[in-house]
Amino acid sequence: MLSTMQVELFLARHFNTRVNMLVPNVSWGMGFRYEIDLLLIRPSGYMVEFEIKVAKNDLIADKKKGHFHKNNKIRELYFAIPEYLEPYTSHIQPDAGIYLIGMKGEVKLLRKADIKSDYKITDNDKIHLGKLCSMRIWNLKESVYSSSKAYKNLLEEIR
Repeated sequence: MLSTMQVELFLARHFNTRVNMLVPNVSWGMGFRYEIDLLLIRPSGYMVEFEIKVAKNDLIADKKKGHFHKNNKIRELYFAIPEYLEPYTSHIQPDAGIYLIGMKGEVKLLRKADIKSDYKITDNDKIHLGKLCSMRIWNLKESVYSSSKAYKNLLEEIR
């Protein structure tokens, strides 16, 4: 089975973070009424939402969410799912696109998404997302460091 983090990393590699901006878990400050698993901002300024599902039950349960991934800022909605969930794609709303993710990181477009919006991201939105990415990086570095041997040695020295 693939984890959500693996799917995120495979998508980031596929969509090239040197070309596109990818921000995980966006939920505040942009007017979204739900959390976006992975937000891709193209150089054109259009935003693409990726809903990541790695388990059959989670994929099926997504239909019960009241928001239906509707947002006037999102140009396209894609579900990114491991290829072992392909038999359950009928549970994905018909206007959403589908990317299948292979166990070794292959990313394959199964169905193209409908265009939902012509909204282009503003400079303020870009700054906000940049801050969000920056906070995530520093929190991640702190988490990695706090679990490292160097951090434990530092704590011993302080005591």
